[in-house]
Parts: sequence; C-alpha cells; structure tokens
Amino acid sequence: MATLAPASSAVTAADRPASPPPGVVVDFVPPESGQYVGSPTIAILPGGRYVAAHDLFGPRANHTVAAVTRVFRSTDRGRSWRQVSQIRGAFWSTLFVHRDHLYLLGTTKEYGPIVIRRSDDGGETWTDITGNYPSRQPQFLRFNPEAQELWSVWVGLYKVRQ
Repeated sequence: MATLAPASSAVTAADRPASPPPGVVVDFVPPESGQYVGSPTIAILPGGRYVAAHDLFGPRANHTVAAVTRVFRSTDRGRSWRQVSQIRGAFWSTLFVHRDHLYLLGTTKEYGPIVIRRSDDGGETWTDITGNYPSRQPQFLRFNPEAQELWSVWVGLYKVRQ
C-alpha cells in the first residue's frame, strides 16, 4: 500500500515516530518547511503503471496565489516512486484515466478557477484542456459515459475538449 505521508503543523522532528509509517512513502515534506502534503490522489494507467499526486498547502506554500502539485510514478505496482513533474497552478486535484489518457482535474489555487489537464506520457508533461468558458468556475461538471464526453455547466453549457 502506498502512502502520501501528511505533515501537520503541530508535529516537530522530536514528535516523529521512531518507526516509519505503514506502506511505502511516496513523498515527505518536513513540517518545519511550512508546507504540508494535501489532496492525495492516485490512478492506474493502462499497462499497469501507477501515478500519484498531491498538492502543497500551509503558511509557506503560497497555495492561495500559485498552488503547486507534485506528480509521481511507479513502474513496480507502488513499491517505489519517482517524481516525474511539478505542476504550477494546480490545487485540490484528482487524477483519473479516460480513453487511455491521464487527466488532472482541480483548481488553479485555493478557491481558484477550475482547470483540467491531460497527460499523454504518464504524468511527465501536461496540457491545459479546460477550454474557453466565460467562467472557469462551473456549478456542475457532468460526464456522459455513453458519448464519453465531459460537460461543464455555469451560465451556459460547455463541452470540455479532450
């Protein structure tokens, strides 16, 4: 089992347990940094590679202005992980696979506009496919499985390009 080890602002080096947490630690950010691991997400790609991601929040994370999400990949079913990218302008994000492509759906920052990105190389590079909505803060997102389409609803109805 892979674990994105959270860090708490109340935890100091002296408070850390002598033994590691259960599972495999994907990433660790020392609490003293003022940046904490948040919004963990994981997806399994066609072919069996795993991709995990998390954002950074906290007093020194700048997540209310320019959020950062780190992306990791495993080729051995989660026994080991390596960071493959860092995305600026991604917060509260979720990974998912659709039509053999990897997607990251979230916001650009805390309470920011929605952003949808696609990766064709297992999370190393990302393309913004959000589209040109009049507003990037939709009230609803709906996926139509029959047509394999993602729709956004705000003042109007918009199909998200894939």
